[in-house]
Amino acid sequence: MEKISIYDKLTMLYNRHKLDNELTKEVNFAKRYGNCFGLILIDVDNFKVINDSLGHVFGDRVLKEFADVLKRSIRQTDIAGRWGGDEFLIIVPKASKETILHLAKTLQNHIKQHKFEKIGLLTLSIGGAVYPESDNVDSIIQRADKALYGSKDKGKDNFTLE
Repeated sequence: MEKISIYDKLTMLYNRHKLDNELTKEVNFAKRYGNCFGLILIDVDNFKVINDSLGHVFGDRVLKEFADVLKRSIRQTDIAGRWGGDEFLIIVPKASKETILHLAKTLQNHIKQHKFEKIGLLTLSIGGAVYPESDNVDSIIQRADKALYGSKDKGKDNFTLE
């Protein structure tokens, strides 16, 4: 039952509920101990086109495959999950701006090297934010989301750090 309650059924990454809990813990640790951490919010570019042209069953396979590449691209201490639809969130403990940048570039490189069946290459729009003392759960998510939309506004296949 615990596994069902914390994992996304499709990708076997953490689900939104578990991510919310982990993010709350990370903010509390940061406030209490002065830890630094970051967030990376990822959107699979043009995913709607995949679903519309190849069907949702195929789209689900792409998301599963993407999740496998994501798992291989992050550090053991990072917390990755499906935020919703084709959006994913990574909580990056003990991270600086440089750590977030390095992780985002690593993920983009791994995705660009992976050939997805029928579609070839995927690209990602990625937004990142590093926790400052003035943030709370909602504000750091909003900052990462703003950075993600900044990446999309640049023409997708980009990374923006807020």
